[in-house]
Amino acid sequence: MPDKNSDTLPRADDYLAMMIANDWLDMGYSAIVDHISRLHLSGGRILDLGCGPGIFTHYLGKVFAADVVGIDPSQDMIDTAIREYAHDRVQFIFGETSEVLKPFAKTFDVVVSCFVLMHLPHHDSHQILAKSAFTSLRSGGTAIFLDMNPASVGIQFASVRNGEPNQNYSPGDKMLTTVKTPGGTINVYDRFWPADHYLTSVRQAGFSAVEAFTLPPPPYDKTEADQFCLFIAEK
Repeated sequence: MPDKNSDTLPRADDYLAMMIANDWLDMGYSAIVDHISRLHLSGGRILDLGCGPGIFTHYLGKVFAADVVGIDPSQDMIDTAIREYAHDRVQFIFGETSEVLKPFAKTFDVVVSCFVLMHLPHHDSHQILAKSAFTSLRSGGTAIFLDMNPASVGIQFASVRNGEPNQNYSPGDKMLTTVKTPGGTINVYDRFWPADHYLTSVRQAGFSAVEAFTLPPPPYDKTEADQFCLFIAEK
């Protein structure tokens, strides 16, 4: 099967197929669900920043009986999300985060953002995302950021490899990421950012407490390395 190449994200349909084929909930998402469950959030409001094709946005609305808003700057992602996952408690919006969120200040109980930070090319972009999460939350709200573990760069996992083996990357460097999908291997470019860079961006947004965790790969992947990282921030 031929490779598909892109300097940005895969096509929405390919990305969604990859998530479904690789038991997406085990790719760090279940840790977010577990944490939200401990907040006893029933009927609240959740914001998904960089919602992609909408599968997790829809899941959050269903599991927590919540009103959920998913925002993404890719029209392709939003079109797929609306087609596959829209319902009366889930709203999908196309646009850049900082502009779209102006009417939503202090209206959400939880903000999630999954696999977005690693795509952003500049330190300022991380600060804008973290600040957008902060300003969207009510007092006492929680923001949760999920991403690939920067310490796993170059390690081949079952479905993904971020970066080339034995390659030293500086903050902000492009790195080739290979993603296995049912339709073939997709090559995309992410950015290398160390974990402390993510932590700094989240803390500078104004959050009162930030915790960082690393998470293992899905159960079917026997690679002995933590594949994901999770940042939980309280307002």
